[in-house]
Amino acid sequence: MSDADELTLRSNLENAILIIENARSLPLSQSVVIPKEELLSLLNEALEKLPEELKDAKWILSERDELIQSAKNEAESIIEQARSQAERMVQRSEIMRQAKIAAQNIIGEAEQRARKIKHEAVDYCDKKLAAFEIALKDIQRVVAVAREKLIPKPQEVLTEPQEESPKVAMRFFDQDEV
Repeated sequence: MSDADELTLRSNLENAILIIENARSLPLSQSVVIPKEELLSLLNEALEKLPEELKDAKWILSERDELIQSAKNEAESIIEQARSQAERMVQRSEIMRQAKIAAQNIIGEAEQRARKIKHEAVDYCDKKLAAFEIALKDIQRVVAVAREKLIPKPQEVLTEPQEESPKVAMRFFDQDEV
């Protein structure tokens, strides 16, 4: 997710929270009036940004596998080259000894390089997935808070209004109004 997308997502979620926090209360009630279209628009736009993160996570995992496979292939190629070179140097014992040392060094370097590439790929994937996990937790927390604010409390629904006409007393929600 680009920085601009992340800022847009965060801004949309913060605006949704502000809308809920600043919503007008209904008379004689803790229920609030929330501009439905505006809130839905902000939340839908935030949701549109999430699939990109999921695609990024899948891409990161496939890239990691490709990097690991590439490192293995490169290591095998280097090892094969070392073996080839060692076989050509078999003519004399000193040359043979030097070839074995060189081959071991090349193999060691190849294995070390392969481990380094693998660790870097795993670290990169872990960092991206951790950032994605944090973003998802933030979104989940914001949605939970928003939903909590939308749920009428039991004592609000059960409390009977005083000195109201029967028609007014029956209205609990916006959609009940005529």
